[in-house]
Amino acid sequence: HTATLTVKNIDGSYAYRNKVPVSPGLNRHYWRGLFQPNTKDVATYEQTLLTAIEKLRAELKAPIHQTEFDHLIKEIKGESNFRVLNEIRAKMVEQFGLYAAGRKLFGQKLDWITAPAGKYKVEIQIGDQTAAGVIEWREDPMMAEHGWE
Repeated sequence: HTATLTVKNIDGSYAYRNKVPVSPGLNRHYWRGLFQPNTKDVATYEQTLLTAIEKLRAELKAPIHQTEFDHLIKEIKGESNFRVLNEIRAKMVEQFGLYAAGRKLFGQKLDWITAPAGKYKVEIQIGDQTAAGVIEWREDPMMAEHGWE
């Protein structure tokens, strides 16, 4: 059997989902306290990359660059996977980073988001059965005690 585990922050703007194997009895799954970037984060990142292309397009008029910009725009538009967008960003930095001349045109790459201390909704679904509840994610007291923040 497989269960779908979902952990969401209280307002539902971030979610972790994973399909986990289960068997009768007690089952465990370790959530690392990370969320994927949400739809808004990805859309903002996509727009940052498109804006960078438009700025570079205005400066680099050579047809070979214009063709590459057209290709990059097609790759970026509508892409919802943040890892793919990070790969495209890396390609842009490699090809056009020199032309950025110190400007932060490409933005920071998107990464998993660490869940802050707080309450989270948890849902486990197996077939047509669902169990839900709320958990409290707390700061690790050892982190602050030893200055490991």
